[in-house]
Amino acid sequence: MDQNILKHRNNLVISGMGVIILAVWTLIKSVMYAVIKIKEMWDTIDAEYRWLAAVIALALIAVVAGVGLLLRIIIGRSAIKEGKGGKSGKAYIVLAWIITIIDCLGGLIDLLSFGKNGILDSVAVLAVDTTAIATLINLLVSAGKVRKLTKQEKAGETSCS
Repeated sequence: MDQNILKHRNNLVISGMGVIILAVWTLIKSVMYAVIKIKEMWDTIDAEYRWLAAVIALALIAVVAGVGLLLRIIIGRSAIKEGKGGKSGKAYIVLAWIITIIDCLGGLIDLLSFGKNGILDSVAVLAVDTTAIATLINLLVSAGKVRKLTKQEKAGETSCS
């Protein structure tokens, strides 16, 4: 097997693991934002509805964060499977593009609010967000190269036969 294919498959496995690991960060970040926003809105809500509003907001954030976690796990597991030589459909590639775009928009929002919660916190959030985006981009590039090189290898085998 071609060394380039092996290299890009290895990158795909590592990137898939990275996406899964960084999914936990996304979950934690979403919950932290929810708690901060609920604290900010606490005094503006009528006293009798505060707990109900907090429960509804946390439930909504839990659902959204859970779906995000699930999508990232699907992307990561599919990349690992393809990197190990298994078959994966195109759906995880599409999901990876969507999540990359969402992460870029989220990173832009974090950049625009830089320093509001402290410089150190903002730097840490941007560093992890940048790492998550770079991991997804590496996954997409590696998946594309694996598919292209595998297709070329198969075309070469059929023309030699």
